[in-house]
Amino acid sequence: DSDCCTFGWDSFCIDHVETVCGLNVCVRACEHSLCEVGGPLAATCNDCAAAVCQSDSGCCNSTWDSSCVDKVEIVCDNVKCQQGGTTCETAVVVDYNETQTLIGTLEGMPQGGCTSEGSSCSNAATWYSITAPYGTDYLRQVWTCGSRYSFGLDSVLSVHTGCPGEVGNEVFSNDDWKWGPYPSACAAHWPLRWKDSGVVVPFNIPGGQNYKIRISHWGPSPESDYQLYIPEPSSALLGGVGLTTVFALSRWRSRRRGRIGSG
Repeated sequence: DSDCCTFGWDSFCIDHVETVCGLNVCVRACEHSLCEVGGPLAATCNDCAAAVCQSDSGCCNSTWDSSCVDKVEIVCDNVKCQQGGTTCETAVVVDYNETQTLIGTLEGMPQGGCTSEGSSCSNAATWYSITAPYGTDYLRQVWTCGSRYSFGLDSVLSVHTGCPGEVGNEVFSNDDWKWGPYPSACAAHWPLRWKDSGVVVPFNIPGGQNYKIRISHWGPSPESDYQLYIPEPSSALLGGVGLTTVFALSRWRSRRRGRIGSG
């Protein structure tokens, strides 16, 4: 990318550090979850960590104790410490209408379910459950934006119509969101921003529809922490298209992933 030396070293040049050089030096991962007591965290590892440390400098200078964990849900906008379920059947229920960021971990989670993308079928997984109420006319996006930057996770997301959450009942799956249908969603989370994932929870089928959200990780990525981001509902995503088009999008695979290889 000659522009890196001709015009400026922008976020795309930083991305090339991994893809061209094979280095992971740009991952400024937090040493442990924001929802876990432990050593001090660097304020630069996560936006929420920065907010907590601004409220209490000891969280970054001394130790990340229980008071720091408590502050996560107080000073960080719509952030909750809410671990996903260990199986599809025990998926943790989240509100379809609420904007929120849920922090959990894949560490210690069992293998379960499968998706057609991301080489994650034999990897650890955790589960959430979300229901599109009757009369809903907007889509919900679900992302792991910032998980790679904060915790080093190369996530894989999928949405299923029931249990077991496998390819046969998969509605939408995504490994690297940059190659999916909404290529600007996680643009603010860089470097290595395409390692986060994004899926769509469709609007309701008559009578309401429950979906299972599976979070896993690509191939050799570590079983680390994640943040599941559910932004504000948006009817604009429909763009005048119908449910048929939505489900056609659900079969959109990462056509351009060959440019950067697996993961």
